[in-house]
Amino acid sequence: MKYADENLYHIYNRGAHKAKLFWCKRHFEFCRDLLIRNAEKHGVSLFAYCLMPNHYHLLMRQEHGTSLSGFLKATFIVYTQFVNTREGHSGTVFQGRAQSRHIDSDDYVIIATRYIHLNPVLSHLVHKPEEWEYSDCKEWFASNPSLEQNPIRKKKFEFRQQYFSSGLEYQHFIAEHLNNREFQQCIELFEGDS
Repeated sequence: MKYADENLYHIYNRGAHKAKLFWCKRHFEFCRDLLIRNAEKHGVSLFAYCLMPNHYHLLMRQEHGTSLSGFLKATFIVYTQFVNTREGHSGTVFQGRAQSRHIDSDDYVIIATRYIHLNPVLSHLVHKPEEWEYSDCKEWFASNPSLEQNPIRKKKFEFRQQYFSSGLEYQHFIAEHLNNREFQQCIELFEGDS
């Protein structure tokens, strides 16, 4: 997909042959830190993420004059090299190129964000989304996030404020949709992509 400046995207991929992408805690942590570091380095906005054992979800915006494609390539080539070196593996870790959906409405933004953060709950890895340490759900739930000297967190907080007045409001939004039939239909739509 060709990414356009100032546009939002839900980006996702999974392990080759549906295998695990993250085999241990160190893999999750390395990839999470790499995502955050490279988002800043490449000037793209990372608004939400969730790393799952065999796939990942990102909500991102390509800023003017930046490249989401460059960010994805740089991030996941380094991650693949890390896994291959550390685990004595060779070849690809991912099932092809990352997939993405253009997010073209406010409704889609909040549906995609909710889906991303609820992924560990829907996969029965945790009972509450904030319990999953490899997503940024806790940051979205925070009432007063620590923003000093962290442009990524500051940008994420400002983005959240466009849709939810507080972390508590977002928590309620998440909670009220866990058993909602309409939300279950949205899940089916997204899971067709994973």
